[in-house]
Amino acid sequence: MFGRHVAGDAELVNDFPHTLMSEAPLEDGNALPDERLNVLFAYCHPTLVLETRVALTLGMLGGLTNDQIAGALRVPPAIVAERLAGARAKFKKAGIPFDVPRDGSLPERLAAVLATVYLIFNEAYTGDGPFAAEAIRLGRMLAELLPDESEVHGLLALMLLNDGRRTSRYRQGELVLLVDEERTLWDRERVAKGEQHLARARALYGRGAYVLRAEIASCTWPNRSTGRSLSPSTRSFPVSCRPG
Repeated sequence: MFGRHVAGDAELVNDFPHTLMSEAPLEDGNALPDERLNVLFAYCHPTLVLETRVALTLGMLGGLTNDQIAGALRVPPAIVAERLAGARAKFKKAGIPFDVPRDGSLPERLAAVLATVYLIFNEAYTGDGPFAAEAIRLGRMLAELLPDESEVHGLLALMLLNDGRRTSRYRQGELVLLVDEERTLWDRERVAKGEQHLARARALYGRGAYVLRAEIASCTWPNRSTGRSLSPSTRSFPVSCRPG
C-alpha cells in the first residue's frame, strides 16, 4: 500500500480510507476484486483533476513512492505530495463514495477511470515498462470486473497492441518509424491478446474512442494472408465501427 512509502506524512495516509486494494495478483483467491474496483472508481472521481487521479492510482493502488510518481508525471515530488494533500481535503469535503455507480453517472465515472489508466500508459510508453505494465494490469482488472463495457475492452486492446511494439519503437534512444521497426522484436502473444479484447469490444458494438483507436492500432499488424499491414480505409471493420 501507498502508506508504507510515505515517510513523515502519516496523517495524510491515515486520513484515507483503508479499503485499499491488495497487491496480490487478480487471480489470487485472496484478492478482493470488487473492493479494488470501488477504490479505483473513488480515486478516479471526475471531481479530481486528472494528474491527482494518476497520483492516487499509482500510489494507493500501485504501491509507488512519491518520487516514482513524480518521475512518471515529470514533476517535483513536492507537487505530488501537494496533490495528494488536496485530494485528502476533496475526499472529506465532497464525500466521494467508495463504490461503483449503479445509476446514470456510470458513463462519466467510467470515462474518468479509463482516461486515468490511459494517461498512466502514455506517460510510460516512451520506455518505462513497469508503468505501462501497471496500466495494463488495471485495464485487465477492469475488463474482468466490467466484462460488458466495450470501451474497457477497447482501451485494454489499444494498450496491448501498442505495448506489443514497445521494444522496436526506439533504437539508441531515437524513435523508429513504423516502416523501419524490427518486426521480429514485436510481442505477438501480447498482440494476440489485444486482438481478443478488440473482438470482444466489436461484439459489444463498441463505437467509442478507445475502440476506434484500437482498430487503427490493429491496422499496423500484418494481415495473416498477405503479410502486409492494412490501412484503416481497407481494413474490414464491423458494421458498428466502419468509417462513414
